[in-house]
Amino acid sequence: MEHAAASDNKPWYKHPWPWILIALPATAVVAGMITLWLAVVSFDGMVKDEDVHRAKVGQGYEVDESRTQAARQLQLRATVLPDADAMGVTLHLERAPDMALPPMLMLTVQQPAHEQLDQALVLMPTGQPGEYKARTTQAFGNGRRLLLLEDESRVWRLQGTISFPTETEEAAVTLLP
Repeated sequence: MEHAAASDNKPWYKHPWPWILIALPATAVVAGMITLWLAVVSFDGMVKDEDVHRAKVGQGYEVDESRTQAARQLQLRATVLPDADAMGVTLHLERAPDMALPPMLMLTVQQPAHEQLDQALVLMPTGQPGEYKARTTQAFGNGRRLLLLEDESRVWRLQGTISFPTETEEAAVTLLP
């Protein structure tokens, strides 16, 4: 009995239960701080579609489709074929018979949610009718990418998606308005 009474006279910090009870909320605080640190350090940027003007209307969004409509009227269609080494692309542009070929095209390869991996390529004609080519200094990486093709005056736009890596001609992607 004397032994039990002596253990009750210990200060609170020498008992295990207060520390167990303190550990539970302390763990939640530490986990919250780690989550906050990860959120700040690994900011991926905004998912963007920079050329689509969105105006908030009520609970929805109104999307400006004028550039896509222009591509439809010009009967545009493009086939993109990544090079085997994934360091460039070849593009075949189909158009209305009365439309002149643009002197250059711009192809944006966007990685969803990772703006730092986006690439903008300037496609130049190869000499073949409707064929354009571009090289890049860095590989496209792995995963799904959004492709946006537009003329230099930004009158029309075609878009599509592709998954990298690609190794065969079946990897060709058709971009549509």
